[in-house]
Amino acid sequence: MTADPPWLVADLGVDHDVISHAVVGGGLGRARRVAWLQVCDADLPPGVDPAAWLHRRLEARSLPATVGLLTASNIAHHRRVARQVAGVTADAVVTVGLANRLRVGDLPTPLAPGTINALVVLDHPLRTEALIEALAIAVEARTAAVSALNLASPVSGRPATGTGTDCVVVAAPGAGLAADARMLPYSGKHTPAGAAIGRAVYDAVLGGGRAWIARQR
Repeated sequence: MTADPPWLVADLGVDHDVISHAVVGGGLGRARRVAWLQVCDADLPPGVDPAAWLHRRLEARSLPATVGLLTASNIAHHRRVARQVAGVTADAVVTVGLANRLRVGDLPTPLAPGTINALVVLDHPLRTEALIEALAIAVEARTAAVSALNLASPVSGRPATGTGTDCVVVAAPGAGLAADARMLPYSGKHTPAGAAIGRAVYDAVLGGGRAWIARQR
């Protein structure tokens, strides 16, 4: 993990299977790196395509084939939490900003700064179905952590469940690249992988959220 403001880069060492809805490198694919770029309003004025802009910045930084994330959060405040359950380890890295918090189902509003960007890396390879399930578990853990912060959505006044621009990335080594090369067929809440993902992401987001709240005082 390398923090070199305005960049935060996770280098996984080798290409991993990844799934995300990231602005650059999203979808299902393979990547060695995940990079956060800290931005301000002046970086992305109206009319600028965030994906194209970030792609150019990644290329200029010599970070090709990288999953790219944008954040207004100070990357120095990132949180990293690893949890192991029954021999399966999940390593989560998050940046948390909650000014843009909303409750799922709130009416659409203009984009605003403040987002939760989370990466969770497994040490076991996953079948494609399990990789998709792992993303669902990570998002659920994010939601549970935000709910535990007891912050209201400024739109509806109801408890917030995330922000309007959250992004979650899940990465797992390809078959044969993990120390234990057993490919896991499932990663739900009944499995060690699901439990490890849930604990790592929940603890990282909760800790990051509490720190964000403290900085607003």
